[in-house]
Amino acid sequence: KTLGSVTIIYHIFMIFFKYGFTTAELLKLILIIARFNRLEICSQTKIYVEYGPGLSRLLALYLVMLHNKNTVILPHNVEFLACVGSSSKAQKHQTKLFQIEQRILSLAAEIITISQFDRDVINALRKDDLCWCLPFEDKRQITEGYEGANTKEDYFLYLGTFTNPPSFASAENLCRAYCHPFKLFFIGNGSQLLSTSGNIESLGRVSDGELIELIKGCKALIVYQLP
Repeated sequence: KTLGSVTIIYHIFMIFFKYGFTTAELLKLILIIARFNRLEICSQTKIYVEYGPGLSRLLALYLVMLHNKNTVILPHNVEFLACVGSSSKAQKHQTKLFQIEQRILSLAAEIITISQFDRDVINALRKDDLCWCLPFEDKRQITEGYEGANTKEDYFLYLGTFTNPPSFASAENLCRAYCHPFKLFFIGNGSQLLSTSGNIESLGRVSDGELIELIKGCKALIVYQLP
């Protein structure tokens, strides 16, 4: 079906003025939606929407508002579970994320997540069982390469992706609290954004070979997430 221009414009501006952040974001949203609306969406068409932070979240909201019976959402993670920052500005931003996330998840026809925990939270929010969990399997196999180090060096490793609020907030909290004499290395996408100092260092992304050597030599791997 083809939506009328007035309907499209109304929803774009309603989404932006309620949840948007910058004028540049509004212009990008208009351009993306203009291209999308050249497509004809019939009642049997499935629209799969993968979204994370930023503009993709607003686009996902637009699609579920106008095509909720067709839209299958694939969220990166449930952002509103995070409580990031204590300042009024941070809390205001987090409230917007919470509202957007709730609206998207409540309107979508189906949701697919890789997290069993997120699935349980989403199904409780929606009060149905239309969120499916498809666990992610890393195709890189853990081989003997991770074993066999005769000596362990004086450092700890923290592995992860630091571009989403829960992981970033957890790592920042650890940076503030860490007081051990051993070095602490953060490895993963976005780790360079952390507030590191002293014997804490961010290595960013590393190759598989470097990762194996770092794991073989570390005293321990640290796994930590804010409750």
